Amino acid sequence: MKRNALTAIAVLALGLFIVSCQKSEPVRIGSKNFTENRILSHLIRLVAEEEGLPVHPSLVYGNTFDLQEALKQGDIDAYPEYTGTGALMLGMAMSDKPEETYQRVRDLFKPFGLVWLERFGFDNAYVLVMTQKQAAAHNVKTISDIAGLDRELVFGADPEFLARSVDGFSSMVLRYGISPAPEVIGQDTRRDLYRNLIAEKIHVGVSHKTDPQIQEYGLVVIRDDLNFFSVYEPAPVVRADTLEKHPGFSRALAKLGGLIDEKKMKTLNHRADISGRGEVFVARQFLKEQGLITGTEPVSRARELVCAFPPADHRTELRAAAAEAVRFAAAGRYVAAKTLDDPVKSLMTGDAFVAVLGAEHFFDIRPRKLPERRAGIEAVAPVGYHFAHLIREKNQAGTQPPPPSSVAPFQDVKQLGVGLKHGSSAHTAMILLDAYNRTEHVSLHYGPLDTQVQQLKDGELDAVLFMTISGDFHVAQILLDPGLDLFPIRGWRQGDRQFRYPFMREARITSATYPAIEEPIDTLRTQVVIAGPRITASAIGDGDPMTALRTHRLSIPRALKEKIIAGTGKTETIDPALPGENVSLLSRRQENLPLNPQPEVSIVTALLVILFFAMLYLVFGQPPRRE
Repeated sequence: MKRNALTAIAVLALGLFIVSCQKSEPVRIGSKNFTENRILSHLIRLVAEEEGLPVHPSLVYGNTFDLQEALKQGDIDAYPEYTGTGALMLGMAMSDKPEETYQRVRDLFKPFGLVWLERFGFDNAYVLVMTQKQAAAHNVKTISDIAGLDRELVFGADPEFLARSVDGFSSMVLRYGISPAPEVIGQDTRRDLYRNLIAEKIHVGVSHKTDPQIQEYGLVVIRDDLNFFSVYEPAPVVRADTLEKHPGFSRALAKLGGLIDEKKMKTLNHRADISGRGEVFVARQFLKEQGLITGTEPVSRARELVCAFPPADHRTELRAAAAEAVRFAAAGRYVAAKTLDDPVKSLMTGDAFVAVLGAEHFFDIRPRKLPERRAGIEAVAPVGYHFAHLIREKNQAGTQPPPPSSVAPFQDVKQLGVGLKHGSSAHTAMILLDAYNRTEHVSLHYGPLDTQVQQLKDGELDAVLFMTISGDFHVAQILLDPGLDLFPIRGWRQGDRQFRYPFMREARITSATYPAIEEPIDTLRTQVVIAGPRITASAIGDGDPMTALRTHRLSIPRALKEKIIAGTGKTETIDPALPGENVSLLSRRQENLPLNPQPEVSIVTALLVILFFAMLYLVFGQPPRRE
């Protein structure tokens, strides 16, 4: 009897031990290795922890194929998957109907013991993107347009898209009849994809709708006119036995159902990919904002570095290249790209780390006088050029360009649209009107480009001046209007124009840039640079007693300048009309601070020198005493 009792107790203890082990076994969350999926995975992990479930603190990473196999084998318990991807992995036909796709994947995954829970609330389909310059040059708006090009474009895509047989690269090429099959270069990360796109190492990138770089870099989304891509709505996919072991898991994940629309997901991706916040921080902050988790508000340890831009109608790849160069140089720091009315002032006050400026922003324009260089800033690295686009109606400008001798591009202009106030177009307009003696005869009007183009067509404006990159996609679309044309800006070398404004340089725009124009258009350009604060006062040496006279805003160190230049990928130098140091042409040497001509510093330095020699005289200059 006693022996049976002991046996029963041992069996009961063993059973309790096994049950306790099963209950304490943590839930393992998987994730694909890109920003959005990692954020979604952390959302799953955090709400499960809030529910009191044991959750493994780290994620298990893999591609779609590895994660689905790991989920089936029980190596992980859940991960966020996309409906279109799940359907295609099980051989379903592609569909652009969200509800139908979701119900079918739920039914098809059920026999495998896998449960699709409520969707997060947005679609993140594949999209093709191009820079404005490339899209404008080839007049590409749809994927079918790419198929019809004589010239072959180079694609960039991640390895998984290249490996997908149904909705991947090879199937897309066959569906659109792109022949011969274009060259495609695999991109290990999304960062590589966008950097190579901006650097024109690839012409077309395979991206996703919610990628923040599309808007941040001003990229053009190429329309999927044959509806090749399916819907891709993410949802947690969980093992059925995990839901049985942890009833609270289903309750926790239900809080995420329908919580995130496309706009919110773009914001979360932007916080992580563009602003440099960690994915865990982004996920925790979002759940805290939604009131789904308790605890203190998460605090980012990254100090914000502001990259300031003047007001612009829209973003271009030039802005993207500049921001990426700064992020490259300040790796691991939170770099925020902000539009400010006066970026130069923000540099001086310390509100901005650097600013991206056209050469025109380095000067204060004074009609009938020489421009005055703004103190306290210097060019650090060139990133590209802005070209003056003078848009007019053909019945005003004439279908034929004026003769080369014409030097009055604004002669019959009284109402001129110049884009947003404080922007590059507005600054350039003041320069050109002064150079051509038209300041007192022309009224400037501010507003968005599309609005001002409509005002031009309605007769409210005589012309629109727009400073932007050569090959701006928005300008290309405007010039498709048969009633509008680019008007040349000529005669810059006549008189003293080029000497008063040496940073404005002659250029030409051709039909290779904008297919809608028939003849080359002479115009002007300015260099766009990354600018930083310029040291304005320093005393002799590095330890001068007059440290109180030093400015608080110092120039960017040479080593950091070199990193910024490396980030731009540019080898050209800064325009000599701009203040700045061409670091790339100088040998690596330690900088010597120049003598400061400020009188108070010079006086103090002179007194110190006199005091030094007086002490020498007192010590060594006294004649010996006679005994």
